[in-house]
Amino acid sequence: QLGGDSTLLNASKSTNFNFKIEGAQFSDEEINGINSLNPKRNKVIDRVNAIKAKGGKLVFDRVDNPTFYNNLIMLDDGLPSVIASLLLEQLNSGVSTLKELVNRITEINPLGYDTRQPSPFYAYKVKHLLTSAALGMMPATAWDGRLDANGGYLVVKGDGDILCYHFYDRNRFEDYLFSNAYLERSSTSRHNYASIIKEEDGTLSFKINFQVRLK
Repeated sequence: QLGGDSTLLNASKSTNFNFKIEGAQFSDEEINGINSLNPKRNKVIDRVNAIKAKGGKLVFDRVDNPTFYNNLIMLDDGLPSVIASLLLEQLNSGVSTLKELVNRITEINPLGYDTRQPSPFYAYKVKHLLTSAALGMMPATAWDGRLDANGGYLVVKGDGDILCYHFYDRNRFEDYLFSNAYLERSSTSRHNYASIIKEEDGTLSFKINFQVRLK
């Protein structure tokens, strides 16, 4: 990542998560008005806030790309819902670092895990995802679970420092990724998300893109 932050999981149409809009009705004029909101910054947040202002709520529906969905459930069948919760929490809080977002959804516990014991359900799943993305899992390519690197992983930092993580110390590598990963919003037009879509059955959908970078 010499010279700038590196992308751990690239944005594409394959990394769109689809949400249903529930709890409110929207006229075509209102839909067009929300979709036309186009400030220089925080366009996605402004559109989501406009949906909320009219009583709407985003409810996770599906991962758009079936290959990415299958890759995620190979890792953990709860991961699609965990990622959806992270995306919503980022919009609600403005926080982008994954570690802080995971802490927040752990408190909320959207998947209803048994929290009577301090098991790090959400952190474990996200660390597994980050490690797999760093070592070969790509959203649009069917993944067999095999890792590309056999001995270790080199990280070249922006200041030129080099970090080396051997797989005998996988926990340190996972902790590094977890502590340095953050969500970043990509181009809405290029990846076709952040607009209200009226489906054939009359329901309304809204896509949010998932992209992970390392600082």
